[in-house]
Amino acid sequence: MGKVAKLVFNFVTIFGLLMISPNALAEQVLWLKSLSGVDAKQQKSIHINESSIQLIRQFMPKMNFTEVLVNNRRAYSILASEPNACTGNKLKTSSRMEQYYFSDLPQSLSAGLRLFVIKDSELDRQLTRLYPGNQQVSVEQILQHDSLKVLGVVGGRSYGNKLDSVLTDKAIQTKLWSRTSSDMFIGLLKMLLRNRLQAIVEYPSVVNRYDKTLFENIELVSYPIKEAPEMGLGYIMCSKTQTGLALIAEFNRALELACQTPEYYQLHWDWNGQLSEGEFRHLYTKVYPTIKEPIE
Repeated sequence: MGKVAKLVFNFVTIFGLLMISPNALAEQVLWLKSLSGVDAKQQKSIHINESSIQLIRQFMPKMNFTEVLVNNRRAYSILASEPNACTGNKLKTSSRMEQYYFSDLPQSLSAGLRLFVIKDSELDRQLTRLYPGNQQVSVEQILQHDSLKVLGVVGGRSYGNKLDSVLTDKAIQTKLWSRTSSDMFIGLLKMLLRNRLQAIVEYPSVVNRYDKTLFENIELVSYPIKEAPEMGLGYIMCSKTQTGLALIAEFNRALELACQTPEYYQLHWDWNGQLSEGEFRHLYTKVYPTIKEPIE
């Protein structure tokens, strides 16, 4: 479908929904779907958003979803103008909460930044001694050790205020390798596998996107980072209208049911595939407290 055809389709879709009565509108969801979803190269990165909403929708049988492909700018415009617009996997902030309604539970869970190293390397053995039981690793402290000769990071990227403060310290710049080419992460990963770096900082879900043939016979292990948030959460967000409030109530009910299913648990574990099941189970039950016993 060409660009003009998409615009016409979206206009007709939205105009048609406006003709629905207010009562019926409460059962109509104008679901704003990211345009990146049609890019085959990004399929893995949008998997958690698309797959999780399909599982949630199974618990909303009376709701009619109309999907509209939009970029981020267009999505916020529609959320401001249409009473029944919703979208997924959004960061919940205080400023956004003034403008939109958010689900109580997150739609998606991604483990926070971790320090990836080669299993049984000198650095891995030292980390195991210093931080037994998979404790959080202090990047600031480990940069002082001789076993970490070079740490790989993506150039021009923010890792959050605390970690950025550590990584911009002039005293440790000789131990940093910052890659800024078009293949930033994959280049760092290859350098780690060739032992040109001793560690890299990345999200488990990002490492998990890449073909496992890259790893050959080398096994990676990761450690949670003290200077980074434990996890990232993406929420369902709807228009701040009476209809939007009613829709969020429906999403809340469906989410509470969906998150207790083995399918929802497995989807998120697959997404965070670089974590052990014990680590993932700890995060999952922390985020979804409605689960009384671990899902088998």
